[in-house]
Amino acid sequence: MGSLHGYLRAALDSQIALHCLLWPFVFIFSHPKLRSGLSHFRFKKQSKIRIVPIQNEDIVYFQALANQWNQIPKRV
Repeated sequence: MGSLHGYLRAALDSQIALHCLLWPFVFIFSHPKLRSGLSHFRFKKQSKIRIVPIQNEDIVYFQALANQWNQIPKRV
């Protein structure tokens, strides 16, 4: 019974710690007046920049990798 008591105590302690950690955030985000004050912290969506590689770039990379692999001395 002692090990079960210790396990339940640890589970309760972790639940209390999690509640104390998350409670302020839940309170702020659920409160209508406080939530409206957070609107100026939101970032504007910026257009995403996509970097598209040159079509031959991957071919050159794999050719260089194959050449490097072929230069490794092989064991007999």
